[in-house]
Amino acid sequence: MRATGRDLFSKLEHRAVLGGEPSGHLIRADLTTTGDGTLTGLHLAALVAASGKKLSAQPRFLHTPQVLKNVRVKERVPFDEIPGFADARRAAEAKLSGAGRILLRYSGTEALARVMVEGADAALVESVASGLAEKIAARLGA
Repeated sequence: MRATGRDLFSKLEHRAVLGGEPSGHLIRADLTTTGDGTLTGLHLAALVAASGKKLSAQPRFLHTPQVLKNVRVKERVPFDEIPGFADARRAAEAKLSGAGRILLRYSGTEALARVMVEGADAALVESVASGLAEKIAARLGA
């Protein structure tokens, strides 16, 4: 199953309550807002048992391409206070056309800005993430 447009991230559209990230975080959206692998595993096992079908016969997961760029920075400035960055972010969001998301944050343990982009189109996700990372590096890079 491949979704496009705004419905890509709509759990109601896909009746999805289970989400995951390459980092290993798994979330049962109907039970908690944070990743809990043990809880997720127990519920997955219960759903498989209740269905009477093997795990391999269960519906497939929707794969969403995701790119994470780490940018070494000299200082942590709110992203929207970086000259020109708010416009760059709006332009990046427009490129995704509602079929993706951008998450920007600073690492809690390192002098890094993290740029995570996910969406339906892998090449577009890579391009958007690289473009935003380059803007941050140009202004704050170490």
